[in-house]
Amino acid sequence: MRMVLQLLRPVVLVGVLLASGPLLRRLAFTFETGFPDRAHWPPVAAVMVVFAAVAVAGRHRASPAVLAVEAVVALPLAFVPPVQWVLWFGVGTFTVFTDATGGVFGPVGLMQPLATMWLAVVLVTAIDLVRGGRSPERSEASVS
Repeated sequence: MRMVLQLLRPVVLVGVLLASGPLLRRLAFTFETGFPDRAHWPPVAAVMVVFAAVAVAGRHRASPAVLAVEAVVALPLAFVPPVQWVLWFGVGTFTVFTDATGGVFGPVGLMQPLATMWLAVVLVTAIDLVRGGRSPERSEASVS
């Protein structure tokens, strides 16, 4: 059961990133009109807080296989420039994704900074696991 929940983490994190797309489109529109609306910032901040909470939750029992899956998912999201996603997918084909990257309206995208944070959390967890700091056996033994 624990492995299933850990494997759901990348799915949930990508879902949260995609959910930020429509919010960012509305926020970018208010900047284009010259009248930034403060009402759009709290949902964007909430998306960032939820993303960070999910990315960090349950790391004391991480398995190497799950960390590898997370790294494979987070790596391209963190390092592929937003404009490249638009070139690959186009503007109209997968709008939610290109909105989340910020590739359509400039530096407002959340995908790259949040995915970079996610990748950093994965790498720190993997390094800690390799050093023997938080193996599942040690964390269960320390609780007993």
